[in-house]
Amino acid sequence: MRLLVEGVGDRVALVPTSSGDVRIVVVDEDDVADVDAVERVPARALRFDPTVVPNDDGAAHDARARRASELDDALIASASMMARVKLSAHCAGAEPSEAEAAVLPRAPTPTPYDVDAYDAHSTPTPSKDWAERQARGETLATTDWIEVELLAEGGAGDSSSLARSPAPQSDFVRGSFSQVPFTPGGEGWDAAARESAAKRMELASRAGKAWLEEFEAGTYLSASTLPNTLHGMREMFDLDSGMEQMELELEKLTVMDDEELPMSYDDLFIDALRGAVRPEESSSEEDDTEDETEDETEEDGEAVDEVTLEGEAEVEALLNGTKSIIAARRRSKSRKKKGETWAVMERFDDVQEAYRREVPEPAHDFPFELDLFQKEAIVHLEKSENVFVAAHTSAGKTVVAEYAFALATKHCTRAIYTSPIKTISNQKFRDFGKMFDVGLLTGDVSIKPEAACLIMTTEILRSMLYRGADLIRDVEWVIFDEVHYVNDAERGVVWEEVIIMLPAHVGLILLSATVPNVFEFADWVGRTKRKKIFVTGTKKRPVPLEHCIYFGGDKEKDFYKVGEHEAFLPTGYKVASDAHKKKLLGNKTTTATPANAQAAKQTALAGRGGRGGAQQGRGGRAGGRGGTQNVTGGRGSSFGPNAGRDKNMWVELIRNLERRELLPMVVFAFSKKRCDTLVDSLTSMDLTSSSEKHEIHVFCERALSRLSVTDRKLPQVLRVRELLRRGLGVHHAGLLPIVKEIVEMLFCRGLLKVLYCTETFAMGVNAPARCVCFQSLRKHDGQDFRGLLSGEYTQMAGRAGRRGLDTVGTVILAAWENFPPELELRQLLSGQATKLQSQFRLTYGMILNLMRVEDLRVEDMLARSFAEFHAQRSVIDRRGDLAIDTAALRKVESLMQTEAQFSPDEWQKAVHWDDHAREIARSVEHVREAIMTSRGAQNALSPGRVLLVAPEGEGGESVDGLPRGGVAKHCVLLRVVTSATNGKSFVVLVSCPEGHASKGVAEAEDAARDNAPTAMKSMNSKDKDDDDDFFGMSKKSAGGGKRGGTTSNKMPDGLPWFRQAGGIDYIVASVPETAILAITTSRLSVEADAILDGSGDVAATSRALLSMEKLSSETSFEALHPLKDLKIQDIVTVEACQHHADLVKSLPPRPVASAQKLREWSALLRAKHVLTSRVAELEFGLSDANLLQMPDFEARVAVLQRMGYLDENRTVTLKGRVACEIATGDELVGTEIIFAGVLTDIPSEEAVALLAALVFQEKNASPPNLEGSLKAACDRAKELAFAAGEIQMAHGLPIAPDEFVETTMRFGLSEVVYEWARGTPFADICQLTDVQEGSVVRTIVRLDEMCRDVRNAARIMGDSTLFAKMEEASAAIKRDIVFSASLYVAGAQ
Repeated sequence: MRLLVEGVGDRVALVPTSSGDVRIVVVDEDDVADVDAVERVPARALRFDPTVVPNDDGAAHDARARRASELDDALIASASMMARVKLSAHCAGAEPSEAEAAVLPRAPTPTPYDVDAYDAHSTPTPSKDWAERQARGETLATTDWIEVELLAEGGAGDSSSLARSPAPQSDFVRGSFSQVPFTPGGEGWDAAARESAAKRMELASRAGKAWLEEFEAGTYLSASTLPNTLHGMREMFDLDSGMEQMELELEKLTVMDDEELPMSYDDLFIDALRGAVRPEESSSEEDDTEDETEDETEEDGEAVDEVTLEGEAEVEALLNGTKSIIAARRRSKSRKKKGETWAVMERFDDVQEAYRREVPEPAHDFPFELDLFQKEAIVHLEKSENVFVAAHTSAGKTVVAEYAFALATKHCTRAIYTSPIKTISNQKFRDFGKMFDVGLLTGDVSIKPEAACLIMTTEILRSMLYRGADLIRDVEWVIFDEVHYVNDAERGVVWEEVIIMLPAHVGLILLSATVPNVFEFADWVGRTKRKKIFVTGTKKRPVPLEHCIYFGGDKEKDFYKVGEHEAFLPTGYKVASDAHKKKLLGNKTTTATPANAQAAKQTALAGRGGRGGAQQGRGGRAGGRGGTQNVTGGRGSSFGPNAGRDKNMWVELIRNLERRELLPMVVFAFSKKRCDTLVDSLTSMDLTSSSEKHEIHVFCERALSRLSVTDRKLPQVLRVRELLRRGLGVHHAGLLPIVKEIVEMLFCRGLLKVLYCTETFAMGVNAPARCVCFQSLRKHDGQDFRGLLSGEYTQMAGRAGRRGLDTVGTVILAAWENFPPELELRQLLSGQATKLQSQFRLTYGMILNLMRVEDLRVEDMLARSFAEFHAQRSVIDRRGDLAIDTAALRKVESLMQTEAQFSPDEWQKAVHWDDHAREIARSVEHVREAIMTSRGAQNALSPGRVLLVAPEGEGGESVDGLPRGGVAKHCVLLRVVTSATNGKSFVVLVSCPEGHASKGVAEAEDAARDNAPTAMKSMNSKDKDDDDDFFGMSKKSAGGGKRGGTTSNKMPDGLPWFRQAGGIDYIVASVPETAILAITTSRLSVEADAILDGSGDVAATSRALLSMEKLSSETSFEALHPLKDLKIQDIVTVEACQHHADLVKSLPPRPVASAQKLREWSALLRAKHVLTSRVAELEFGLSDANLLQMPDFEARVAVLQRMGYLDENRTVTLKGRVACEIATGDELVGTEIIFAGVLTDIPSEEAVALLAALVFQEKNASPPNLEGSLKAACDRAKELAFAAGEIQMAHGLPIAPDEFVETTMRFGLSEVVYEWARGTPFADICQLTDVQEGSVVRTIVRLDEMCRDVRNAARIMGDSTLFAKMEEASAAIKRDIVFSASLYVAGAQ
């Protein structure tokens, strides 16, 4: 039987197959007669999984797509026509609802086995199986009704699946906030996405059922109507109508009566663990690791179930047994899991052989022989495995990135190279562009975004992920360069965000300098993404280094080697130190000047370093910022009386290096001003030949030709050109970008001989030198001056030595004024590099970006951060502990139910007594110190005083963390013992009408100790007489005697005593002060010395016990009054003590009818208390609430709700969506300025001047001169920022409003930007501020990004006036030298 599908150009027939499904083939005109029936097939029937379909030519694919589209159109038209006809016949006058879908018959869905049927040239025939079924009279199942959506299914705005419909082409690269991020790779994200998808499917299903009811009732549907049952649905899906209506509609459609909202991931896991120890059905959708965990927890639960509980001894065995089970489980698991990690370093036995075998045809050929670690990384890439490459600077890590680009090009996919700073991005664009099809994406530049290989900053990639850019679908590799930049306090969080947010199909390549915890970081990445990370690299430097100290004076012996091959040379340091002292003493003899005497004194003290001498100011300066500076210590420089001498030393050093052929040299000076001062002092230095001068001149002319005549004559340009002509250079953030690039390129060409630079040159430019010199070993880190870290020193020193040109790289420490101490130098040369540490912190932008997507949760982001790595790594162990304790708690509760049924009245009395005693114990914690130190208590604590004493564990924990058995009791004080080591102890007498503990307790505890680890045995070891130690005070732990030092009263030997007098069991024990719950007003007349006599006076003890029993039966015990008895004066303390006294007075009588059961009941109640506490603690530890930054998250959410960015249901509002667009400045302040209309009321040049305060970052700048409406707008912006700071402080965030205003809004360049937007030349605006030219350019470039953010926000708000104003402002500032194209991008002639 063949079913014909009509309505399209080519007729399509459904042909049965052997599997019982249907093939779709094109039918010729001659074959129409063979068709048995007519059927309409909806578009959904043609959809199949594309991953199982073999690739074919594009023409066939396009043809099928056209036919499918024509088929859909024909079916919809047919359905609409039928609806109109029947509607006119049966339901005249009815108003059909608008349709967003059509209800059509269901056709069999093609399977992977029917792929060949999509080939128009194939002629499949019915199978024998199908023929046999027809012979038996079997027919196809009646087709069911299905709903065919008329709109695209799974659009970019409501689905995080990679299979969703694409967004508009204009948002392909950078994405849009109307799109949803793709589901991140790793455990847990898919579950949340499935939950969200199920919610949407349920919504569609219920809507479809309502629609079908209308269809069957006669209200037929058309493509332009909406069902009456879903009134208002169109407005609900209109994003601009707000999210509140959508939330209400979703709740109506998806939440039934008594239906709980979806639990979090951790809640689900805890629920599964409970199921592991209960005979309930459990889900089987966990991965292999979780399956193993469940098996182990079940075994642990069975181990607990094997414990039989029939009394106090068994309860004690349970409590101790759970500890033993947990300890044994951890030991076993530690042995089992040893070596299992997500970070793997499997070095091949023969790397060369593995390379030849796995890479027979390399995707990219290199003109040099690869190192072993490079070949190893390439082998892993060929196997589609993730790699982490750690190696020194210039070791060749970039080779791995090049090969990833080659693989992406070969596979017709994409690869993304991310860098921490824009300079590296520009340089890599030039380098990679020579070999591959490369594009560049930065904040202000977009070049060839369609290229297969893209280079961008990490912030751009983060933005693409949050915006759900469709380009991410095509990405095969993401290369993270300079991963050690994750330690950056300001921007390190970006690396963690990107790694967490990347989808599962993206491979990871991480490149980093050598760090000590590379495996730890790789393990975190692997666990987060559920991928093995193969670690490779090398600690060998391509060019070995030697470290020398230089202080001048002797042309032949000025360089003293103090280190080589990462090792410190003590002998070399001693020689250098002696020579330096000798030099200073010689100078003192010849010219005994005060300055030299001071320097000699400092050097003789082994260079106390740091901030210099006592006469110097901050960082070794003799005054403020404009004062005279000294090179000695701190920030030393070339000012003051020693400036000429300092200049001569640099000239001598450079000439000495030139003579030894150790140029070019890079000099690191950790201040922009210091770099300028040092290079400007070399006025007579000329290191270039005439030919080199000519080449430098030609290069500069061609590079600067793109600038206007006025910009070419800027003072900084002219000054730097003169330096370059003489072979000198300077490089720091204060230079104009084009000037910095000229310096970098000339240095790479070998035309510059000496370059003074800041630390950024070590990271931003791949330009090794013959020699590296450190002007100082101290720097300012933005907070204070400190010494260089070993990792920082290694990073900068690694620029010494040019691979292939130099056999050794030389590192020089300039020490003519600041001789480095031995310990500091040893740490720098051979110390451990800086560990990778998490800088993860919550931002409002992160919260809003995640909360606008129902598939993602902020809690999941927090749990996967590197900061939570160690806590999350122990989750599996804690889950097992939770299962064990849960099983034990269930057993205790079962036994308690049995006891309650046996003696309900007495059991309730025991429970009431225990609860009340615990409440007393909790209340006394707040007042114990005040009570025990009061004058009244000191007088009252005499022999015979009745005390309420807690069993150990209620007032203090025992050594193994478990409270011991017993109940709170009234005791008679016999003696107070004071020890110098143990403090006060109280010897008390207490009756035990329930009798001493049975022998079973001792046996159970001995067995538990035998099963415990060795360390626990040593902690728990006590005398056997301590088996029923009510207070936990054994002979060995009793204070006093010879161990305790001097005592006011001697501690009786052998406590505790377990004896009997007059037929009454009693205990004499020493209890600590923390066990005292109350001092009562009652006092007995006792013979304390007789009772405590070594033989123990039975008569005296019996009289005391009888008196105590009589007193207990005649009266209720009351605590000492805080005012009358204790003489406490503080009103707050008095109120707390009075509350405590009321609790003591209301303590109910102890149950006596079942005294023989009292100890057993107490053990049960205590076991429940301990296990409940442990289970609650473990559940908290496994929940989202235990995350380190959860309090900060809740506080920030409260702030967002208070300010209107989130509604009461934590749904992102329009204001929140606008804040998501503000990525350049502070999100809150920027959004508040926009919504307050501050930008609307001022012209474009003033608006852009105001926004400059959000992007300017330097702390020190001369105050601007603002007037008129601009000043009023700035004042209004300050008020808004101050109000935002107050709200944050009110919700517990450590933010002071004044500081918040200062850190988020800096108006130092507002006047400059205002004049620039008005068309003032760059040379003139530089006269308005003391900020250097490079910082001005950098601020204006970031300001253009801010204008783009505000423009996007205006589009969302529908504010066309603000949109046009930002367009005008952006055009006004984008001109001349500020936006001159990078030489790396445009190319230097």
